[in-house]
Amino acid sequence: ATTEIYTLSLHDALPIFKLDTGEYIAPERLETIYSQSKFVSNIFVYGDSNKSNVVAVVVPEIGAATVWAKEKGVEVNDAVPYPNVPASLCANKELQAAIVADLKEIAVAAKLNRYEQLPTVRLDGTYWTADIGLVTAALKNKRDPLAQHYSSQIKDMYNELGQ
Repeated sequence: ATTEIYTLSLHDALPIFKLDTGEYIAPERLETIYSQSKFVSNIFVYGDSNKSNVVAVVVPEIGAATVWAKEKGVEVNDAVPYPNVPASLCANKELQAAIVADLKEIAVAAKLNRYEQLPTVRLDGTYWTADIGLVTAALKNKRDPLAQHYSSQIKDMYNELGQ
C-alpha cells in the first residue's frame, strides 16, 4: 500500500478540518473524487470537528437523474429550467440511495478511508452558479456560504447518523 503525503504551506488555500476521531479531511480533494460520479453535477462535502463522519449536499446531474427515473418508472411532472433537477426527483429516497451507492463505489475504487466516505447525502435540484453566491465565477465552492445555505440539511444528516 502506498501512502499519499500532502504537504501544505500557508499559501495553499485548501481548507482542512479534523473530525472528532482525530482524522484530517481535505474536502476539496473528496469533492474532486466524488465529482466522477455520473450522478453529480455539484457536490459540497462538509465535516464538523464534533462529528465522526463527513456528509454532502449533491446537485444531481439532470441527464443521469432523468435516465434513472425512466428506468425506475418514476414520474417527473414538475418542469424546471435546465440544468436544474425537479424537487420531486430530489426528494426520491430511492434516487438518494442510488447516488449514495454510486459514491460508495467511487470511494472504494479511489481507496478512500472509511471516514472519507459519505454515509448519507441530501439532494438539491438547484444548480450552483456564481449568480446565487454559492460558487465562484470559476465554479469553485464557497465553503462558508454553502455551509450556511445548507445548515438545516447538514443538521438533518447528522441527526440521521445519530451524531
